[in-house]
Amino acid sequence: MAAMDILNQADEDGEREPKARRATFPPGSVILSQGQTTPAFHTIVSGYVDIYVEGEPRVKVATLGPGEFFGEMACLTGDPISATVQAVDEVVTTVMERSELLQLMDQSPQLRHKIIDALVRRVRQTNIRVQKENLRAGEMAQAISKEGESRYGELVGRSEVITRLRTEIKALARESVPVVVTGEPGTGKNHVAARLHFDGPRREHPLLYCHGLDFSMESFRRQAKAAEGGTLVIDKAHCLEPAGHMPGTTKMEIFREMLAACPETRLVIITEEFPSLEGVYHLRVPPLRERREDIPYLAQAFLLQYAGPAVSAASASATSAASAAAEAAGVAGVAGAAGVAAAEEATEAMGAGGPSLSPEAIRRLVLYPFLEGNVKELQHVMQQAVVLAAGGIIKPEHLRLGGYRKPGGRPRIGLALGGGAVRGTAHVGVLKVFEEEGIPVDMIAGTSAGSLVGCMYAAGMSIAEMEEVLPKVRWSTLVKPIWPKVAFVDNERLGRWLEEMTGCRTFEELRIPFACVAADAVSGEAVIMRSGPLGSAIMASTAIPGMMLPVEREGRILVDGGVVHKVPVITVRSMGADLTIAVDVGAPSYVCGPPRHLVDSILHAYDIMSQRLVDDELEWADIVLNPRAPVSAYDFKNAPAFFKRGEEEARRFVPMIRRAIAETAERRI
Repeated sequence: MAAMDILNQADEDGEREPKARRATFPPGSVILSQGQTTPAFHTIVSGYVDIYVEGEPRVKVATLGPGEFFGEMACLTGDPISATVQAVDEVVTTVMERSELLQLMDQSPQLRHKIIDALVRRVRQTNIRVQKENLRAGEMAQAISKEGESRYGELVGRSEVITRLRTEIKALARESVPVVVTGEPGTGKNHVAARLHFDGPRREHPLLYCHGLDFSMESFRRQAKAAEGGTLVIDKAHCLEPAGHMPGTTKMEIFREMLAACPETRLVIITEEFPSLEGVYHLRVPPLRERREDIPYLAQAFLLQYAGPAVSAASASATSAASAAAEAAGVAGVAGAAGVAAAEEATEAMGAGGPSLSPEAIRRLVLYPFLEGNVKELQHVMQQAVVLAAGGIIKPEHLRLGGYRKPGGRPRIGLALGGGAVRGTAHVGVLKVFEEEGIPVDMIAGTSAGSLVGCMYAAGMSIAEMEEVLPKVRWSTLVKPIWPKVAFVDNERLGRWLEEMTGCRTFEELRIPFACVAADAVSGEAVIMRSGPLGSAIMASTAIPGMMLPVEREGRILVDGGVVHKVPVITVRSMGADLTIAVDVGAPSYVCGPPRHLVDSILHAYDIMSQRLVDDELEWADIVLNPRAPVSAYDFKNAPAFFKRGEEEARRFVPMIRRAIAETAERRI
């Protein structure tokens, strides 16, 4: 029976009508919130309200209109509101306090029975609606789960790291231990989270997500309940802000509270970095540059995805052949000759049917570090390439590697500063001319001496300061003898000196985006450093093999980056540069004659080894500067001569750089 009928009946029976106030609510406003405690009993005079049970998904259970009531259960019992009441249009209600409602029911047994009957009907109807909606939600969850399993297939690749990761996932999928998945953007952390769900018995239950940016513990608890028996993924947990919770609450305390709220639900936390937490398993998804041998297989998978079903059968056969070719070649996981040769062999197999990648295109993909987006960036590159190749063979010119910019905007200029001992001071002269001519530098990548000068400039040191400081440097300022240990010297002093000169201790403090390159002394891989401590990064990038002690950083043994990327053009392009300018200080020592002593012999061998990589790297540059000076490259007293040559070379290229900027600005990406 409607509430207005009950009140009218009470008036007809001569009972005292309870005191009531009138309230008005605008359209869309929440009149009562689920979980709220209120002693008020509302009777609708005009307008309509929707009743929702909050959860995943939110369930609408009723629409009430004039003469009907809500809030009666909480008003009578004092319990929290069991559902949210939201105004559909403008709503006017009469509001009765708990004491008045109880008084009214005491005065009229008939009225009391009628209210109880109404409550019973309401509860029965609500239960029926909730059951139907839960059934529908369960069917939807199953459909979504099947779609998710289809979308997130097995992780693609044959590399050792991805094979090991797949093995870990399959073992963890059978367990209930909470898992933290870390990795750079675009590495496939969500894919890993999905496989943790679908590769185990929890695949029969819901897989739900919540986001760190709009996280609330109340919503989290509802989702944990909705995902019971399944998996709840917290995406971008590093964005979670403790400020939105109780004062003084830390992120770690929130994570512990999450774990406690999921006794029957598998919790997977996706984040860029995560401190160790007892009882939580850590999975790291490697960046694409650490699994380069997987790039041909990923590229082919994306080619199948975007080239259409017409080529699927032929391409599937080609993929199998490509896999066998790459496996037989034993791809090394580095951008060296063996790795590229295997990639080319794999690509030839891929081309057996339908659209394919040329050997030159796959070679270019394997060399590229994909710093900004990893697998997701490769996916976008392949999507564009399929369109640009128009169903034909994908060639290097179809690969849009680097930044994405609207035509007409100023292109982002990246500077790649090469290594070369004191010859690297020529970079100061180049930067001086760029400043005088108004040529902006948006990002810098450096190797060896180029990393030192690039770091100083990115930190905000002026040209005048560098011109004053560098000629006064002595090797004893930067290194100390350790002979007869594993090297002649170590360069720990260099790290401390750099921090004192720049006032910066981490990459995050730099004013210009900066990366430096070192080489892993064990695997031979290029190691690109863009975060964390500066001193150890520059020490690693400048540690000449055989001459200087290798540098340990983040569990890896690192040496001078010149053995992998002497002029890091590919690195700066991957940082997002639209126009890349390479400064190759070149003039390797071996062209000046035979070595005179042991140190000369080591430096000659190092120059020969690294110079062979330079030509391939410089193909990625839009403009290449080669400042040279016929003086010793190992005496800082010669720095002024290199400053001058850098200036002269840069001024010679200013007209070409201006034309390139204008042409790049108009180029359609």
